[in-house]
Amino acid sequence: MITVIDRYILKSFIFYLIAGLIVFVTLFLTIDFITATSKYGVGLVIFAKYYTYYTFEILSQLAPVACLLSTLFTLGTLNKNSELVAMFSMGMSLFRVSLPVIIGTVLFSIGLFVFSNQFITQLVDKKNYIFYVEMKKKPHMYSTSKQENIWYRSGQNIFNINLLNAKEERATGITVYTFSSGWTLQQILAAKEAEVKTGLWTLKEGRVTVFFDSFATPVTEEFKERTLAVGEDVIDIRSSSRASSSMSVGELRRYISRNKEAGLNTTPFEVDYYAKYSFAFTSLVMVLLGVSFSIGSSPRSGGILMNLQKCILVTIGYWVVYSSGLTLGKYGAIPPFLAAWGPNILMSFLAVFLIWRQKK
Repeated sequence: MITVIDRYILKSFIFYLIAGLIVFVTLFLTIDFITATSKYGVGLVIFAKYYTYYTFEILSQLAPVACLLSTLFTLGTLNKNSELVAMFSMGMSLFRVSLPVIIGTVLFSIGLFVFSNQFITQLVDKKNYIFYVEMKKKPHMYSTSKQENIWYRSGQNIFNINLLNAKEERATGITVYTFSSGWTLQQILAAKEAEVKTGLWTLKEGRVTVFFDSFATPVTEEFKERTLAVGEDVIDIRSSSRASSSMSVGELRRYISRNKEAGLNTTPFEVDYYAKYSFAFTSLVMVLLGVSFSIGSSPRSGGILMNLQKCILVTIGYWVVYSSGLTLGKYGAIPPFLAAWGPNILMSFLAVFLIWRQKK
């Protein structure tokens, strides 16, 4: 049951959360804009489009810090005004006092995750296009910034593509290996370039080599142009040309599954996949840390400066652990799941321990 106290605490938390997001995003974009204008001589219209797409990405990345700051300010203000003491005297535990903040953070994180997965992944790709094509004036870097040397399996075919430009529906350096049901190589089809439209690819300047059996000599034939019918599942191959940050969890999961079936190393992508989920809970972890640090000081020491110092220290400490975990996971030192979730679990236990120690 929601009480007046719950609404009071939640209202304060939401106020500080919105204020924190506005301040952090404004500061980041202002600094980045000043730097960009000195490096790239483009018009304000291009900058406006670039930062319109970029704002949502930064918003999602800074959300955990804003949640931490709002927790510190909300509980810190209650502590400073001796309102926490009054709530404790009413029989409310620290968990009960913090419950509106925790529930609010969970709902905010779920909403942000859904929004990020559905929209921000697309905005990241648009932002990158503007950055490389319109700002840096180097369109080739937009293509090469994608995943190169793509391997992809579809049924009994394995595709290898040197470079895929999904936006222009063109690919270069294509090789298609066709196997029998017993995985005996039957055909190799190679082409310099192709138009990769849905359902039908047009290969240009290539050759096809057919293997009949282990005793017969393979037959090779060159061609100027040739069409290749592909299944609908091959449309997922376009996801392979995108960075993990611009792929939704569904696209990333299918990409990992296809490449695992082909026997390829997908460890870095598995880490990114689990990180998309673990990052959604980062705000909750930061809130728990904020609770543990908010009640540790006396009412007289709960000023804005003190809370900002705590926010900076906690954020730096957390991101050092989180980034280290992801790096170790991508190099195979620890399992992908542990690499993405380990820092959250570790810092959550630390927060619970600090809260438990405070109660003693």
